[in-house]
Amino acid sequence: GLGSKKHPVHLLVPHGAFEIKNPPMLKHSDILSWFESCREGKIEGIVWHCNDGHLIKLHRHHLGMCWPIPETFLNSQPVVIAVNGTKYDCDFEPKCLFNHFSKLNGQRFSRLKDIKFDV
Repeated sequence: GLGSKKHPVHLLVPHGAFEIKNPPMLKHSDILSWFESCREGKIEGIVWHCNDGHLIKLHRHHLGMCWPIPETFLNSQPVVIAVNGTKYDCDFEPKCLFNHFSKLNGQRFSRLKDIKFDV
């Protein structure tokens, strides 16, 4: 499926795009436990947005944890394809991901790995 080694997909997720509903306490053991056992914790890291505008970023590797991991939180989320190839004056190569995504424009999938391309 998509998001695999054969068909990798790289996404830029802006800070604040996902709000953590049950954030861990600010204790080392609680943060480790959250990353390891919570579904929301299957991410690369956390960015805290402070009231004074500062951002504090903590990645898994700061805690000695592995990244990437086999199953991530982002890969488990529903996906809607919004790549309309007719809107732009582009001639994508047949094997280009934009070309494949444009053929699925408007379709909804329960998770990233459920997207299959006719290759």
